Amino acid sequence: LSAAFTNSMELVNEKLAVGLCCGKEICYTEKLYKQGKAFKSAKEELQMQNQPLAFFSVYDADKTDQVREFARFLVNHGIGIASSGGTCRFLTKGGVPAIDVSQLVIDSQVVLLQKVLRQLGQGELKSEEIAIALRAADPNLGGEILGGRVKTLRPEVLAGILAQDNPNDSRQMDEAGYRVFNLVFVTLYPFARVVADPSSTHAKIVENIDVGGVNLLHACSKGYDRGTDGRIPICDAADIPEVMHRLQNNSLDKQYLRDLAAKAQAHLANYHVAISEYFGQGEYVGWVGERVQRLGY
Repeated sequence: LSAAFTNSMELVNEKLAVGLCCGKEICYTEKLYKQGKAFKSAKEELQMQNQPLAFFSVYDADKTDQVREFARFLVNHGIGIASSGGTCRFLTKGGVPAIDVSQLVIDSQVVLLQKVLRQLGQGELKSEEIAIALRAADPNLGGEILGGRVKTLRPEVLAGILAQDNPNDSRQMDEAGYRVFNLVFVTLYPFARVVADPSSTHAKIVENIDVGGVNLLHACSKGYDRGTDGRIPICDAADIPEVMHRLQNNSLDKQYLRDLAAKAQAHLANYHVAISEYFGQGEYVGWVGERVQRLGY
C-alpha cells in the first residue's frame, strides 16, 4: 500500500463518476450507453490501474469531515475506496469517489457469467452489458438486506481482506473477480452507549450488536503481517492522523501495524464483554485495559 504513495496515480473524476454505484443507483449512465462510449465500472477502472483498495464502514455518528478527508487523502494518493451503502453515500455526496459493496458483488457475478457463456458456446458479452442485465433483473443485487443487518458479510469483501500473498490465493481471487483490501476502517455500532441509555428497549439494544464490522476488524487485524505491506486495521478515528503521516513518509512498519491490530482486538474484546455482561445480567464481567507505563518493580 505504501508503494501507491511513492507512485501516486492521477484519477480522472469523469471516468470514476461513471462507475459510482451507491444504494440502488445503476452505475452505467443511460446517456453514455446511448452514445456508445466505452464505459467501465469503478472497480474495473481501478483494476486497469492496479490500484490498491481500502474498505470503509462507519457508524452514522462517526461520519465526520475527518473521515471524509481521510478517504479523499487515500484517493488522491492512488488508493481506491469501497464501502457499505450508508458510508458510500456519505463519501460520494462529499465528492469522494467510492465503490458500493453491491458493485463488488456485481463485478464478481459478471466474471462468473462470462465463464458460463463461454462454456455454453454463446460467445462473449461485454462486461458492462452483463452488469446492466444483472441490475435490471435484480436492482438490489449485492445490496444490503434484512433491514441493513447484512451488508458486508460477503466473500467479495472478506476474501479480499483474508487473502494471503501466495499463488494459490491470487489465482482464486482472480478467477472469482475479487479485489484485495489493504486497509480497513470500521467503527462499530455503539452497543455500550445504547445499553447506558435508560430509554433503550431490549430490542433496540440487541439491534445495536454489530456483526459485520466485528468480522471486518477481526479479519484485517489477523493479516497485519501479511504480504509485502500487511493489512492496516483502523477502529478509532484518532489513529487517522498517524496513519496518514506514516503513509506519506513510507514508515508504515510491521510493529505499528501490529499495534493497530492489538488495539482492534482489545476494542473487540471490550465490545464482546459488554454484550456478555448485558446478556448475562452480571454473571459475566471483564475489561481489557491499555498499559500506560511499565513499572520498575
